[in-house]
Amino acid sequence: GGRKEGRGNDPHHSVREAAMDALLRLTLLLATDHQSLLNADIVERVMCSLVQQSNEKIDKTRAVALNSLTQLLYHQPPVPYIPHHRALMSIFNKEATESINWSVAESSFPLSGQLLSLPAYCYPTLLGMAASVGCFTESTVQYSSSSLLHCLKGISSCQSQLEYFCDVVLSMYRDHMKNNRVIAPLLVTLDVLLSNGIFDACLQYRHPFPLEVFSLVTVSSRSTNMSKTLASVDVYALTLTYTPSTHTHTHTVDCVTSFSFQM
Repeated sequence: GGRKEGRGNDPHHSVREAAMDALLRLTLLLATDHQSLLNADIVERVMCSLVQQSNEKIDKTRAVALNSLTQLLYHQPPVPYIPHHRALMSIFNKEATESINWSVAESSFPLSGQLLSLPAYCYPTLLGMAASVGCFTESTVQYSSSSLLHCLKGISSCQSQLEYFCDVVLSMYRDHMKNNRVIAPLLVTLDVLLSNGIFDACLQYRHPFPLEVFSLVTVSSRSTNMSKTLASVDVYALTLTYTPSTHTHTHTVDCVTSFSFQM
């Protein structure tokens, strides 16, 4: 189970890695000889795809994605339209990253997790990291979780940043509501974030995030997937601490009653 997941013996992941290599080669070819065929939308989609895979749970997949990502950043002539190009070059310093083994979780996540701070990459970064935080490989869970928390440290001191991140999480939940392969690890990730107080300032800022999560979990928990159900219970329990008002308390009771009948 867990060991195979980290090594990446799944043929589906081999196909994914080959696809990333082909995407890299094509993008570099166009950047060198046919830049007129590239536009901002295409390049952003390429970058976001690689960013997601750069935070995924499979060691080899992360390595291929991060190697591709850094090649795009430093290619000459420069690949046009890369969102946050300068910030990416600062995170993935050329000299510092040349000696990094990207397949080692301890080395890759502290850098790739920093992409959470860049608006264009926040969603794909979290999507990839959620898969890692919610996987079964101990080292991957450890380093992805610690990097996630480190990169979000202090986010509560900036209302706009916290609200943006909350909106990204809610969008991701809604986008993948019926996909257990995304929602189950996302629930585990929410458990980690809520347990560590990442969303505590939502009360101060009067952001509806905790209540929105509560409502979404009520809907998505109608599942025969036991790991998803158990993760839902953990998130339910944590969101109860964000319900100060009488109106919210009434809604909470309704949600808990509904959830208890599902189980």
